[in-house]
Amino acid sequence: MTVAQAILESDWGDSLLTRNANNLFGVKAVGGLGNDGVVWMLTMEYDDDGTAFYVRDPFRAYKSLADSVRDHDLFFVRNDRYAAAFEAGVDAQEFARRVAAGGYATDPEYADKLIELMDRFDLYRFDAQATSVTQRARPAGDPRRGARVSRPRPATGARPPPTPRALPPRPEP
Repeated sequence: MTVAQAILESDWGDSLLTRNANNLFGVKAVGGLGNDGVVWMLTMEYDDDGTAFYVRDPFRAYKSLADSVRDHDLFFVRNDRYAAAFEAGVDAQEFARRVAAGGYATDPEYADKLIELMDRFDLYRFDAQATSVTQRARPAGDPRRGARVSRPRPATGARPPPTPRALPPRPEP
């Protein structure tokens, strides 16, 4: 799911936020800064009715893309609102739904967009290779320590993955 989030949040690494602040995941500077401070950017949000609007918000800035990935992993571990996502076990799709339910994004279709990316590009293949900071950062005894997220096995007669929806337009600065 990390790769899907990076694709979606950074517009394939081409977003202004990624180019100017090495922020691949749209992590806002609420409760902490990146290791290179903060940048203020225009961002698309959604109200409770699903209507999009733009707002200028502070985002974490990083010295490198690797720093962004590390902080993203730790962001999930350090925020209790995502604990339910780790309870999804090996079901990457359910993990995405629970991250969205935890408030990672205001887009009502956020989980569906992540799942479509994971399906279309078979991003589940990276799960078996993952040894992320997230796993190592959890304290001994944490039931989430060592949990992996991977692709669920399709049921007999399962439908093919849906065609991905277009990514939302990138706001101009």
